Parts: sequence; C-alpha cells; structure tokens
Amino acid sequence: MVVAIFEISWKRPDDEEARKRTFALFPDCKIREAKRHEPFEHACETRMHKTSKEAVDRLRDVLEKAKDDVATITVSVGR
Repeated sequence: MVVAIFEISWKRPDDEEARKRTFALFPDCKIREAKRHEPFEHACETRMHKTSKEAVDRLRDVLEKAKDDVATITVSVGR
C-alpha cells in the first residue's frame, strides 16, 4: 500500500456545502486543515491504494465529480 495525500484548494473557501460534497468523495481519508505555509486549504490522507497509478486514477475521478467546488486537487504518493 502507498500513502496518498490529496491536497484541496477551494473555488469558494467559505462554501461549507462544497466542502461537504468534496469530503464525501474521501470517506476513507483522514482530513486535516492546511498549515499556514502550505499552498492548499485541506489535505486528505489515505493508505487505501496499492499503487500510485490507483491514486492518480482516483484523483482524476474526484476532479471530474468536484470540478464546480474545487479550484484544484493534487496528489502526492509515497511509501
């Protein structure tokens, strides 16, 4: 298993409904707010994926579903 951290930046940072919809796409993830120096608003960490390709595929799917709510989502994958 790999550690995948999805970093989320919002289109509308104060839109609580957008956050709920997007977080619902990450039910297996530990969600945390970003620290001041980080260039995103929230991070979602999971160990669900077997490969980095699976994590990237999930990123693609989530972006398609959340495109109206998020400015961007990126993923970093490690061991």
